[in-house]
Amino acid sequence: MVKCMGIVWNLRRLMAERDMFQTADLIPALAEHGVHLSREQVYRLASLALLDIILITTAAILTRATDA
Repeated sequence: MVKCMGIVWNLRRLMAERDMFQTADLIPALAEHGVHLSREQVYRLASLALLDIILITTAAILTRATDA
């Protein structure tokens, strides 16, 4: 029997802890770092490159899902 490992995406919760409720909320933080992107570009790139801006690590974003 093959066991599958699930992953839980925590980015939304971690952003909310910083009063960021949409990826568009990252636009000012990106601009402070000299990165000027459209709302759509920010949405597409809301992954590893943006984690540094909101000061979280990959380990904080992905956690192993418990088996049901």
